Amino acid sequence: NQFSSSFFINCSIEFLAVCGLIGNILNIIILSHHRFKDTTNILLTSLSCDDLLCSLTEAIFRVPYIMQAFYPCPPFLNFCRQYLLILINLALSQSQLLAAVIAVERLAAVWFPFLVSRVFTPRRVMILIVLLHVITFLMVSPGFVRYHGIWRNAQINNVTIYYFFLKDMSNADLQVINWYMVFFVNIIYSTLPLLIILVSSTLIMIKMHIISKEMKNRLASGVKSKKLKILKATKMLLVVCFFSLLVCFVTCILYIVPMLIEVDHHFFKVCDEITHFFSQLETVVNFIIYVSMSSKFAQTYKKLFCTF
Repeated sequence: NQFSSSFFINCSIEFLAVCGLIGNILNIIILSHHRFKDTTNILLTSLSCDDLLCSLTEAIFRVPYIMQAFYPCPPFLNFCRQYLLILINLALSQSQLLAAVIAVERLAAVWFPFLVSRVFTPRRVMILIVLLHVITFLMVSPGFVRYHGIWRNAQINNVTIYYFFLKDMSNADLQVINWYMVFFVNIIYSTLPLLIILVSSTLIMIKMHIISKEMKNRLASGVKSKKLKILKATKMLLVVCFFSLLVCFVTCILYIVPMLIEVDHHFFKVCDEITHFFSQLETVVNFIIYVSMSSKFAQTYKKLFCTF
């Protein structure tokens, strides 16, 4: 039963990863078609690139686990565990940070509409995105140096299998690296975006409620149409942030609960699989959100892919 449930979970995440791969390729093509004059378009394109990396690495990562049902010991299983898992976490962390930036940008757009165009310029947003990627990579880079691997011939089916081991270092150094990676980095990249998205989304919804009341009392069509456009774009981005919020919440549980109470390995594994499932579900849902809630995105999609 445990083996069959594990196989089903891996197949489900693999399916979502492939769908996310296709969806994010379409996102990048359509969003880049509108150029990068708009800051929201820049942020969504960057988010799609990170989600694409997350889906690609997840799809490759799940292959050896699915192969275990038919092949006792896939040769590159440990290789995926050593390198691809870190890349998945890297892409996921960056995706959550970008969702937090989108929430802050929308917060500024609804509360300070005349100031947002001065602060969030396309050039500044691009620089911010590059800096966030560099900082994230530097922060997770110790995870790449904890292990070293070798290929060895195994007696099982007479195949060459990749093995990885902890590098020779003192216990104190190893504990510092493990504490840094497990608690500091993971909590920072889950808790911080969670708080930012939660606070920003709450303030945005308050302002949207105020704007909706104002629109009912005004008859000026110009003001109404302009605010309607802001509300429509903000609603779409709020839904995007909501799914990022779910991933951040599950990730927080995964890393904070073991600090407070003693949990077994099964709990940690279940939470980890839930995190991967929701992260891939998010990459799939984003495309559906863009098509259903953005008329501009939907029109471009029909123009590029539905002309037959």
